[in-house]
Amino acid sequence: MLYLDDLVLVTILRNLSVRDLRTSAAVCISFRAVAVEVASDALLVVLNKMSVLPLPQVKCLRAVSRISELGKWRSVEACTVLWLRAARAAVTIMEVPCHGRQRKRVSRWEDISGSGHHVSATEITRMPEYDPAALGGHGAIEFTGEQMLCSLPFVPALPQPLSMMIVARASGDVTICDSLTPRSARFELCHGYPSGDSRGAPEVVMTASGCGRNPPSPSHLLRGRTRSENKWHVYTAIYDGSNSELYVDGTLEASGKAVGSATLDGLRIGCDHSSTFFLKGAVAEVRLFSCHLSPQPRAQLEAAMALRHGLDPTSAPATSAATRLRRAASA
Repeated sequence: MLYLDDLVLVTILRNLSVRDLRTSAAVCISFRAVAVEVASDALLVVLNKMSVLPLPQVKCLRAVSRISELGKWRSVEACTVLWLRAARAAVTIMEVPCHGRQRKRVSRWEDISGSGHHVSATEITRMPEYDPAALGGHGAIEFTGEQMLCSLPFVPALPQPLSMMIVARASGDVTICDSLTPRSARFELCHGYPSGDSRGAPEVVMTASGCGRNPPSPSHLLRGRTRSENKWHVYTAIYDGSNSELYVDGTLEASGKAVGSATLDGLRIGCDHSSTFFLKGAVAEVRLFSCHLSPQPRAQLEAAMALRHGLDPTSAPATSAATRLRRAASA
């Protein structure tokens, strides 16, 4: 009879909101134990769905903390606007003759977030190439300086704050992604806009200011240190006015400057919104969130993306997180 009562209680608690689950945990010790069990199971489901391996300390969290953690990750899940991963099942391939060979070109890249924001080639000559084993045995979309993939317009356009995470490599003065149309203000992540230190490859830059071919004001450029040397990185650009942040491989490279107040009218991958600066490099994953990601989920997502693609960021914070994830996976 006790087992049946517990089973009924578990069933009830599984259908509660995080707020009500927290309230239930405060009723008595028996309720708290069941609430912790329900929160733990639900948290693991969300982390798995988000492709984030659970950190070891999840099992060590206190009851209320574990329920709070569930609330935090459910919020991140709800804010997921777009998610592109270059797995073979997620891309539509066309065999296109090129220089006497058949090339695997990408005509469409599926959004696996469930939001329906797929990206597609606008014309046959602009289709990027698919490499099924470009990065640690994982696929990537290859751009050679003349290809791009575009989403349909976001209706309505997405306001800031927005957090964008991308696994990519870039070479030269290039744009990784931008907003959709020349009529929009920029929403750009690139390597370019030469600085006073113009030696070597351009540094990483983000901005949400400037329309068409008009460059953004230097005061709206958030510039990092990482240069476009054809190396794979996990880029995180958080567009949030004067609270904007730019991370590379889990390390904060720039913050404290307003990048502009643009909204995102859609996404163009592999080129800027005026079709001027194309990407020479590749993209393996793109994630977009309609929020300013807080430090813990951001770092955990970055570490999981690095681990999934076989990257080992040299920065101490990212390496530490990746190491914890490996230990969790093998435990």
